[in-house]
Amino acid sequence: MIDDSASVHVQAGTGAAETARQLRQAREELQRLCDEGGVADLASAQTANKRRQDAERERDSARSLDGVTLDVNQLSTGAREQMGIIARLACASIVSRSGGGAPVVLDDALGWSDPSRLQRMGAAIAAAGKECQVIILTCTPGRYAHVGNAVVVKLPG
Repeated sequence: MIDDSASVHVQAGTGAAETARQLRQAREELQRLCDEGGVADLASAQTANKRRQDAERERDSARSLDGVTLDVNQLSTGAREQMGIIARLACASIVSRSGGGAPVVLDDALGWSDPSRLQRMGAAIAAAGKECQVIILTCTPGRYAHVGNAVVVKLPG
């Protein structure tokens, strides 16, 4: 395994000779690690990490309810759109709490949603609107009737 002794820090402002010396030390340390089998350990760790990432990706691409698992691509267009909006609202809310402020722009979204889901999505948008700015562009304002205390700006035309 690579430990702190394998780390090399080239400091700004060092001369060319010092930088060359540090790079030579790093190369020698890498060679030592290769000779001792450190590279095999590193390769094993990278392989394990890739397997973990693949498992997480597979887990995140499927959803289960009442013991039935569906791949995200098997969900309806409306359900996929709703999941995407919820994820965007959640990310913007997290960033906004840290002072970064990230607006979410929805352009004629939720066209595939039924009335009961529109009501629940309106509540989710309203809740997120307390944490971050949500801008909705639409030619069908009725879809967003459940957002609540939204400020509506009608554009001329």
